[in-house]
Amino acid sequence: MSRALVLALDGSTRTCSAAVLRKAPDTSSGGWEVLARSAERDARGQAKILLRAVDEMLTSLEAGPADLRGIVVGTGPGTFTGVRIAVATARGLALSLGIPIVGISTIALLAAAAVEGRKDSSSSARTCVVPIVDAHRQQVFHAAFNKQGRAGNAGRDEWVRTGSIEVCGRGELGDKLADIGAEKVMVVGEDRELAGELPQGIDFMEQAVAAEFLVIGQEYLQEPIAPGGEHEARSWLSGVEGEVDTERTSQGGDSLGRESAPGPWSPERVRPLYVRAPDADIHITKMKDPWGDGS
Repeated sequence: MSRALVLALDGSTRTCSAAVLRKAPDTSSGGWEVLARSAERDARGQAKILLRAVDEMLTSLEAGPADLRGIVVGTGPGTFTGVRIAVATARGLALSLGIPIVGISTIALLAAAAVEGRKDSSSSARTCVVPIVDAHRQQVFHAAFNKQGRAGNAGRDEWVRTGSIEVCGRGELGDKLADIGAEKVMVVGEDRELAGELPQGIDFMEQAVAAEFLVIGQEYLQEPIAPGGEHEARSWLSGVEGEVDTERTSQGGDSLGRESAPGPWSPERVRPLYVRAPDADIHITKMKDPWGDGS
């Protein structure tokens, strides 16, 4: 028997990151402990970075694939190639190991990081967190999480995504946020320049896209992760605890003692999140109709 581990992977931005965590109710990070992490800033190197990082982290922990109880992967939006590589890598690992997998948006990753980082900060009065991710072409992907009271949870609040993930020009973001009220908004992203010119009074939190926040802080978010929104990350993560039966896993079952990963959390359900068409699709359309409007 070995302590259950969860692997988190993300390749949706210039930072390709991975982390190994375990459920530890006596720790401060929402009951999760980061045992190992890896991050490399290489927008084109996800294919050569991710599996190497996983191997190095497990080796450093004197653990192996049989110790993994589940995988969480960032599904974007972000760099199209990076998202596809991360999702394909995570799906392949989950399928080969027979363990559950869940996909969580990069937007929710940044929201969780902001919620965790603001507990003791001067921006704790903010009631709207707006994560942004580089969409290239001078654009950003963005969405809004609004704070709602949550009784019986040690004073922690629940954050609900109130709309869909959208894309807009960097110069347009400020106008979109102005309607919310500057005193209520905190924008979070990798680089301040991504946000463009923001209305006075809006806070900006610089936060790397770190894979551990695909797990840490997700229990405080309402973020749909499946068609129809019938499943949430926290409902899956809340069940990841206890010990891994390595003997059962080696005989072909998964780390939970089942014959295969459960339906809602199977590899086939995890897909990249595209908010707009990939650049390749746009180029192909343009080649087919050079004089069209390119839409």
